[in-house]
Amino acid sequence: MDEYYLFSSPESLVSPFAVRPDSTWKMTYLTTSAGFFVTLSILQGNAVDSITGDVERQTLNGTTWQKGTVSGFSKTKANTGKVFTWNAAPVAVAEAYIYDITVKDSGSTYNYSNKGKYNQVRYHFSGGHYGKMAAMGGERHHIVSSAALKSVGLSSYAGPAMRMLTKDHKLTPNHANSTEAQNYRAKELQYLKNKQYQELLNFTVDNLKKIADPGGGYGTLANKYRYALSDALFYAHQYFNIPIK
Repeated sequence: MDEYYLFSSPESLVSPFAVRPDSTWKMTYLTTSAGFFVTLSILQGNAVDSITGDVERQTLNGTTWQKGTVSGFSKTKANTGKVFTWNAAPVAVAEAYIYDITVKDSGSTYNYSNKGKYNQVRYHFSGGHYGKMAAMGGERHHIVSSAALKSVGLSSYAGPAMRMLTKDHKLTPNHANSTEAQNYRAKELQYLKNKQYQELLNFTVDNLKKIADPGGGYGTLANKYRYALSDALFYAHQYFNIPIK
């Protein structure tokens, strides 16, 4: 069961250029599977007088961002290169890096902050065995509903699943007890009774392709969770004993 990461869009990564008569420089912010980094690039001129800042790593629990650890840094006579490094293994389904940085150079002060924007986010999705997967502040989604699996005597604990954001999980077609969800689970059950397992998985993917990503950045849930979904489907072939062609 592999772990997969998605990050905020590149538009949020670079600060505007600071242009002075004697210097031009910019700040770049990068979220990766390794953590969070701030880089200074001097395009013209000498070292920047000073850079100070605080970075907080918040974690998503359900639909609420939880306050987390704060790391401060300070550099004088900063040159091109990394000015802040936070190497961090993931601890939640989503983590946001919130920065508040002050740059002083040639008698001027520049402030850079993304407070309230949540544009430096690392998502930590996964696909595979439901029971062996931690929710990590999100929710585990049975790609074939627990109710349908149990109805034909299959283990829902061992069923194929994905780790998802809570708000995204609520949008999946077999979630909760609406009339639409009940009808969807009835179709799942019919596929299971007919032992049409590949058709069931195709049905699952086709319906995830119809659901828009509420964050807007990835188009559909099928695309947003494409790597985790791929792992969940691979595991589902083992679970249902479907030959992989």
